[in-house]
Amino acid sequence: MFSLIIASIDRSDFLINYINCLEYQNFKGQLLIGDSSKKKHLIKIKNFLNNNKFNFEINYHSMPNHLPHQCISKLVKKIKYDYSMWICDDDLLVLSTVKKCINFLEKNPNYSGAGGKALFVHIKNNNLTAVTNYQLESLNNSTSLSRVKKLSEKYQVVQYAISRTSGMKMRYNITNKSFDKGIGAELYPTFYLAAMGKIKFFDDLFCVRQNHERRIILKKLSQIKNNKKYKQSVDILIKNISSHISKKDNLKFKNVKNKMITFFKNYEKSVLENKKTAMRIDNIILFNILKYLHGTIYFKIKYFYHRIKVIKNLENKKKFLILEKFFTK
Repeated sequence: MFSLIIASIDRSDFLINYINCLEYQNFKGQLLIGDSSKKKHLIKIKNFLNNNKFNFEINYHSMPNHLPHQCISKLVKKIKYDYSMWICDDDLLVLSTVKKCINFLEKNPNYSGAGGKALFVHIKNNNLTAVTNYQLESLNNSTSLSRVKKLSEKYQVVQYAISRTSGMKMRYNITNKSFDKGIGAELYPTFYLAAMGKIKFFDDLFCVRQNHERRIILKKLSQIKNNKKYKQSVDILIKNISSHISKKDNLKFKNVKNKMITFFKNYEKSVLENKKTAMRIDNIILFNILKYLHGTIYFKIKYFYHRIKVIKNLENKKKFLILEKFFTK
């Protein structure tokens, strides 16, 4: 069993679908919810929880005016199991793959996290429109610095993985509201996880993310790079992770910190210079055909085409079809 943290805001319908998805998959662990929603969403989710019974533990906490990392930092203190992770209310987990990841971590103490294949399902105007890969690759470098360096050069959100609760508490130890929310919820714990150990990603479907019109999009790096809050948050990230690496690998703090400063500059440069991948020729042909169709027929054909192209493994297809029942359109 494991503990799952969800930080939610104004998406009670997503949260309800998530809870139903966990129940459908026979979840037996602990679900911790930190909800920063407005009143109408709080009422809806509370009524749902009061009127239904589930075969797993749900600890629901209203946390008004909290940023995601603040919710998580409070909820990690309530975790009761040895393995845990946090996830958004619109990113659905495959529990059978989570169990495989936990078994792997139990046998491999030099790994700090384990996950699997992740997908993006795109939703627009209440239609499922596409399925695409969400890139995640294993970090197998032997040293903390080499893993962080690799991550800075080719950044991926490798914290989409199950990890040990002891490490989870270390990665979510920032409670300050003035801490940049993007760094607090993603960058800080992601780089920290890479510093803690190797990270394994299986080919088994692990998570399906929902890309929809109500998704919360952070400001672009180019818009916040010179912001005082952002700079202060980066300084804390570099200091804390450098401290962890220097103690873990018995290195001088100053030397590690200087390398971390360089690594983070590399990360910022790669984000600012990021370019969209050119469209594949088979996709171009398909879209030239589909442009003559309209409405739901267009979206259905496009969606099923992408699903076939992206999910070729039969077991992953079965797992995807289970989660598909709980997409929020």
